[in-house]
Amino acid sequence: MSVKVGTLVIDLTANTASFSSSMEKMEHLSAKTANGVKRSLETIAAAGIAMAAAIATGTASVIEHALDSADSLLKMAQSAGTTVETLTTLNYAAKLSNVSTEQLGVGLEKLSKNALRRRPAILR
Repeated sequence: MSVKVGTLVIDLTANTASFSSSMEKMEHLSAKTANGVKRSLETIAAAGIAMAAAIATGTASVIEHALDSADSLLKMAQSAGTTVETLTTLNYAAKLSNVSTEQLGVGLEKLSKNALRRRPAILR
């Protein structure tokens, strides 16, 4: 199977000057097209670099937020006298009841202090 792509006709009898002029036009057009492709690739590369930087910044922000949240939960668990696992479970239940994490922490601290104050003398 053959595919016909195009036909090239060169009239060398009297049109050598015309042929030369046409070839110069094609050379100019080819160079212009190559420069356009180069500019497009440079623009795509710059956009790719900007996108990679944005993804890296976003990822770092998410990781920083996760670490801050974990640290906050650890400190809150320690002040409430419980474990992070228990506090996480209670925090989930609190969010279902529209209670913030801070409100939960304050409530657990009060519960812990009152429980220590009201222990029987034998357990103190």
